[in-house]
Amino acid sequence: MFAVQRKIFFCGIALGLLMLAGCAVTPNTLGISAQTWHKYSKAKQQALIVGYHSVSSFYKSGQAKHGGRLLQVVVAHGTVKMPPFVKSYTYRPVIFTIPEGVCRSVILRNQKAQKQVAVGACYKHGILLLDPSRYDVNKRLGSIRFYKSPLWRQGFSYRNVHSTGFVRLKDATITIRIKDATKTKRK
Repeated sequence: MFAVQRKIFFCGIALGLLMLAGCAVTPNTLGISAQTWHKYSKAKQQALIVGYHSVSSFYKSGQAKHGGRLLQVVVAHGTVKMPPFVKSYTYRPVIFTIPEGVCRSVILRNQKAQKQVAVGACYKHGILLLDPSRYDVNKRLGSIRFYKSPLWRQGFSYRNVHSTGFVRLKDATITIRIKDATKTKRK
């Protein structure tokens, strides 16, 4: 009887490992260099993987989507981490729009357009959130927050912005302007 239970137990473990191998999380998936990953204890690595699955299930569940007021955002200057996340790169300025209640990805490309990385952005309840963490549940929408301001009507630039999320922005300039989505162009 004990031998049968033992075989069932080990078969269950083997099946679980095979299932996990199909959805393997790599250090690059988390925005962590391989060198840094290997310095972490197994417990720390496992905690980061569990956090990643929690954050990604939040996005897949649709809780991060809606629609509404529109912001125009410019991300310029500074540096970001790009795969394999060993060093930071300067990037080309990027302009994007995001409606209230929506989360989306924006591609940042290095100056030579050889490397790129996706940075997350969410605009919820009048707060623009950038650079979410892929494993820290508390930063799943963004590691930096910009709270709605009357200055956004004309456009306002935040300088020397740093983040602690996936791409780790450093010395960035973030310009935010409210766009009136109801106005249409007349010919």
